[in-house]
Amino acid sequence: QGFSPGTTVCINTAGSFDCVCASGYTGTDQCTDINECARNTHNCSTDGTMVCVNRNGTFDCVCARGYEGTDQCTDVDECQTSTHNCTINETCQNFPGAFTCRQPDVPVAELTPSTLTIIQGGNAEFLCQATAGTPPFSFAWSLTR
Repeated sequence: QGFSPGTTVCINTAGSFDCVCASGYTGTDQCTDINECARNTHNCSTDGTMVCVNRNGTFDCVCARGYEGTDQCTDVDECQTSTHNCTINETCQNFPGAFTCRQPDVPVAELTPSTLTIIQGGNAEFLCQATAGTPPFSFAWSLTR
């Protein structure tokens, strides 16, 4: 028969033997690996923290990138462990399984009728001065169709 060692289990019978595929393998004349990952018959967590890795006759559940652990994967906080690549001028912000480097916050003034004065305007072009924020600032914009 065409069975390979390690992929089959053979049982002695009266005057003969029967071979069947071992657990994790399938076939009749030849046993081939069952890809539990591709068939989605694994028991790895499906919440994005784990990845299924197929092995001959079995599979492993390993932590996805950005997670660590053995039986249960938890987020690696790259910001706390200093494993990020943010520059000294950026702020590291952790997310589940990832991180981002944020540029310094630019102050944003909330513009309301009481804090915004149109000091020149006409034909959809405006020059404004905002009194919100410190110090007050001026800006210009134009509307186009």
